[in-house]
Amino acid sequence: MYRYILFLLLTVTSLIGSAGFAGHILAAAVQASDSNNNSDNTSTGESTDLTPDRFQIGSNENTRMNQEFYLRFEPILGAIDYQLQIAKYSDFKNIVIDTGPFLPKSPTSPGFFFPADLIDGGYTYYWRVRATLVTAEPPVFSTWSEVKSITVKSGVIVDGWDFGPQLLDPYNGEGGTRINPTTFTWAPYKGSTKYRFELGRNTSMTNAIVNVIVESNTYTYQGELEYDHQYFWRVTALEPVASEWMTFSFITERNPNEAKEPAHQPTPLWVWPVISIGTIIIIAVIVIIVNRRR
Repeated sequence: MYRYILFLLLTVTSLIGSAGFAGHILAAAVQASDSNNNSDNTSTGESTDLTPDRFQIGSNENTRMNQEFYLRFEPILGAIDYQLQIAKYSDFKNIVIDTGPFLPKSPTSPGFFFPADLIDGGYTYYWRVRATLVTAEPPVFSTWSEVKSITVKSGVIVDGWDFGPQLLDPYNGEGGTRINPTTFTWAPYKGSTKYRFELGRNTSMTNAIVNVIVESNTYTYQGELEYDHQYFWRVTALEPVASEWMTFSFITERNPNEAKEPAHQPTPLWVWPVISIGTIIIIAVIVIIVNRRR
């Protein structure tokens, strides 16, 4: 009798374990990208700033290749690292960029920054992302995310927004940003060569930490920010074409010297019915065996 009971226990445990593993892969596939494709980049559950489908990128007038750009996607449950691919065709038979495994700066707001002059202008490309879930031999991956497209305009500088520069890095709402040095990057705005950059603790930039004029689309703050603190940064183009302010926020990294609380993963709701059913089956089998032995 005990052998039957042990066999049933092992079987139910195996089913629960395999169901949990399959559930994590399914969740990863669902969360890998913005599946709604709304114009305001809103995904199910909360409003985010994900890279939309059919995203347009400018190209440099001299090289006729892409300007720098940033692709952002939703975090994948259980991700150890990520891999992003860009291809000429939606079937990914002609891959032009494969990042290989990479760790985003922010696990809660992942993305990948691409420098200028990587892909030719005048074409539409397709991109997708997946995560490594288990580092074994062979490793276990999530399914690929929904495929989205990006278009690199031919010899045209594309405005990040209608009213001002597109702020690229740190991305809006990003967490885990380095406290020193901290580099800020934005896309060029209508060929402007001079910008005003401000960094502060509030959107009004009262007692701003930095207020400078720069002649490029990047700025590095060499001072030290506070750990685990929210900051705001904004940029406006000055000349030859002026723009409105574009404001983003970010949160700095946690102090590595502080004790880290153990991560707590809530138990998925579907686990409890499986455990309950398994328990009922075991009890029923025990009752039947006991009755027969009488």
